[in-house]
Amino acid sequence: MVALALAAGAAVIAFLTSRRARLAERRDAEPEALMAGAAVVALLIVLDHRRVLRWDYGIDAGDAGRVPLPGAALLLGLTLLAALGATLLLGASRFAGGASRVVDPRVFGRRLLMLAVGLGALAAGVIVSSAARLGPAALKAAGGDVAAMVLAAAWVAWTIVLWLRPTAGGGARELSERSGRQTALAAALAGIALAVSALESWVRVGSYASAPVAAAASAALVGLSAIQPTRFAAARRALLVVVLLTLLLAPARY
Repeated sequence: MVALALAAGAAVIAFLTSRRARLAERRDAEPEALMAGAAVVALLIVLDHRRVLRWDYGIDAGDAGRVPLPGAALLLGLTLLAALGATLLLGASRFAGGASRVVDPRVFGRRLLMLAVGLGALAAGVIVSSAARLGPAALKAAGGDVAAMVLAAAWVAWTIVLWLRPTAGGGARELSERSGRQTALAAALAGIALAVSALESWVRVGSYASAPVAAAASAALVGLSAIQPTRFAAARRALLVVVLLTLLLAPARY
């Protein structure tokens, strides 16, 4: 678990460093904000089996079953609307070939992203406080959703900061090389997590053919693909982050 957590942390840092390299090269954070807003929309759509689309959200409280959280559902629905509006405005501005002289949709898009970050943070706080009152089982069940929301909100906030304070030119190659080293570290840690998982599986069930080992092997393979010097490096590093965080927040059972 420790190696997996370290691998996930290294993968997140590698992904952010690769995005910084891209921004240092282009000196334009608007596409990054558009990507982050779209990621928030996708996350909220799939959250709790797409119930947020119906203004509903709940968590598993163990013996009590699923407990709806109407306050969190309202905040998540508003977050979805704000993030969707920002994504549509930024996308329209991007593909329409520039801003209007009368109304700049990028300004409204940026403000909606800020609103989405604030609403998402409030929703995460409501979920945590409600789950804490329901007991440890509910808090554990809500951990994955809250972690995903916090990471998505942090990514959006980061893009807004970069948008308001553009990255200085130069240093793109150095940042790219640093991202490659960080990705190699994450891949190595994923390999260590695979070895530890195989050993633990052998001790527990007498075989390495178990679900946790298969999941760790998948993460290690994704790590190997992420370090290859080919195109779409950022996408492969993002996939590595998603796989490692999924394993960390929802580990497979023996």
